[in-house]
Amino acid sequence: MKEKLTGIFHNEFKKHWVTKFIRNGYVLMKYKYPKVKIPFISPMVRWENLNHCGGWSMCNENGVELSTQINLLQDVINGLKPMGFCYSFSEKQNDEFMKLIIESGLPYTTDELDWKNPDYPIRYGFNICQHGKIGDLLNIDAVIESYNLLDLYSDKWIYNMIKNDFLKIKDDELSNYLTDWNYGNSRTVIESVIVGLLLGYPIESTYALMTS
Repeated sequence: MKEKLTGIFHNEFKKHWVTKFIRNGYVLMKYKYPKVKIPFISPMVRWENLNHCGGWSMCNENGVELSTQINLLQDVINGLKPMGFCYSFSEKQNDEFMKLIIESGLPYTTDELDWKNPDYPIRYGFNICQHGKIGDLLNIDAVIESYNLLDLYSDKWIYNMIKNDFLKIKDDELSNYLTDWNYGNSRTVIESVIVGLLLGYPIESTYALMTS
């Protein structure tokens, strides 16, 4: 029996790229963006981080699940993601996560959530991020120029507004965003851009979502 495609695939066209997330032949998501070389590069901003966005569940070619809470946590600890928000559903898992976080030495906060589900009687939230200021961890000037090259800004006013908002957060400690930050419900263009960046999603994917 022919094996069905699973993975992240980048398809090149004359003027654009299309990146697809496919599981067992089923397209989970696709992103279309201009064929330009952007200056922003970071080991913490990767296509693989989108497997933790909550929109789908991805596995590898052998069927091993990738979109797990422990994988999300370990990606942050291993420097593959700026920050992450994950959950445990048992005391055992809670202890496992807590041990990993404390050993990592990274900034974190925890939440005990009121989760009224008999199958998951205990639910804890773990919020963890890299040490340092946003501007030291991520090249904000390169981010702004990358969106400019992708032609996100329809006019100079939008460009200046987004640039100014980015410059405002440049000196913020990333740990400031572990609490009281509504990363799941972006309301504006700049909020979407900042959320995408701090969660380690490729600039191209955020651009594609905002222009699709």
